[in-house]
Amino acid sequence: MARFSALSIAGLALLLSYVEAKKMFTQDPVQPIKRAVNIPSDEPVLVLVYRSTCPRSQRTIPRFQRAAKILEGWGMKTLSLEYNETGWEYMKIAFPLKKFPAIVMYPGDGSKLRYDEKDPPQAAAEDFVSFAWSNRMRRV
Repeated sequence: MARFSALSIAGLALLLSYVEAKKMFTQDPVQPIKRAVNIPSDEPVLVLVYRSTCPRSQRTIPRFQRAAKILEGWGMKTLSLEYNETGWEYMKIAFPLKKFPAIVMYPGDGSKLRYDEKDPPQAAAEDFVSFAWSNRMRRV
């Protein structure tokens, strides 16, 4: 009887850790950072999340910077976030993002859109600009 209850407790602990992990993985990793840099939730912003050690990110950063200059000239905010965590902290963001770099558009209506038109290292700055500009006001 004691062995059964020990297994039940272990199973319950495993289930709770799974539920907690799933909650962490489904949370938006960029939203707390948006709040930290004082970007209003109703203001559109284009975000690049990258790792400095990732070759894909290194190829994307110059193109994103060119797109950011154009968009900021038009009055739209952009944000580049370097992510250097490892272990569990890395898994919390890497799981929902799938791979680095990730380009996410927050149109200002509380939703988010991930750039999936082309692989970011292969995309041109103009691709990022047209994606951001065409989705800046997705209000229903």
